[in-house]
Amino acid sequence: MSDPTQAAEQAIRVAKAALIGVDPTKTTAVDHWFEVNAAFIVPVANALARQFARIGDDIQNRSAVAIVGDLLAALEARQHPMAERARKLSELLRVVTESMIRSFRQSPNTGAWTLPSTPSERLAVNAEAIRIAALGKPPTDAQRKILWQYTGNGGLSLEKLAELVPADWVPTSKALVDEYYTPPEVCAAIAEIVSRLVGEIGLGDLSGPAIEPSCGVGRFIGAFLDRPEFSNLQWNGIEFSQISATIASLLYSHKATVYHAPFESWI
Repeated sequence: MSDPTQAAEQAIRVAKAALIGVDPTKTTAVDHWFEVNAAFIVPVANALARQFARIGDDIQNRSAVAIVGDLLAALEARQHPMAERARKLSELLRVVTESMIRSFRQSPNTGAWTLPSTPSERLAVNAEAIRIAALGKPPTDAQRKILWQYTGNGGLSLEKLAELVPADWVPTSKALVDEYYTPPEVCAAIAEIVSRLVGEIGLGDLSGPAIEPSCGVGRFIGAFLDRPEFSNLQWNGIEFSQISATIASLLYSHKATVYHAPFESWI
């Protein structure tokens, strides 16, 4: 896992996005609530992150409810001034905790990784990812990180990219318009919302086929696979871009079949 402080900050961002996703009309209210309550949420999230660091690999066998319960019990045993408030906000803490658990369950990626942001960084990482994809071999852990960091080529220079990758792996001009992929934090928040809805309906853990009709590099597939209640889904990803389809397949071949085709042709 990443540094505990960074893990706590990331978990709070995902929790906020998940709450906003339930009712986007309350975005301003949610933002305001998190701002007003930062003096409580941040230290408690940091305490959860430190608890995770102590638990180590066993975190994969623990539920968010159990971890939050341990934290509440510890606060009450010490008669901590935050104990009562933490008890009232236990559901929010569960959402934050689930975000942290996902970073441990990811295989072996994304927990401490960040995406390149500047055009030059994106170009360099994208070129390396394309060269790895062109090899057609199962990636090493280091290569998986590069593949995960591929951002698509929206807004970049294909002329410069063409100088760095094999000729038959240069994207078409459609990439400049089409390749803007959903941020991982948003994918995780949507998976959280779907998980809540599935729980409310009472469907339990889902199994069977699932379709991602425009999967890109598989960020939504990865976000759902990170949640144990969706781990039995067998994904079918369809992607028009040869590069993106190849990367998605290399990252998630253990649980997804990715097709390089337009969705209208695939169906």
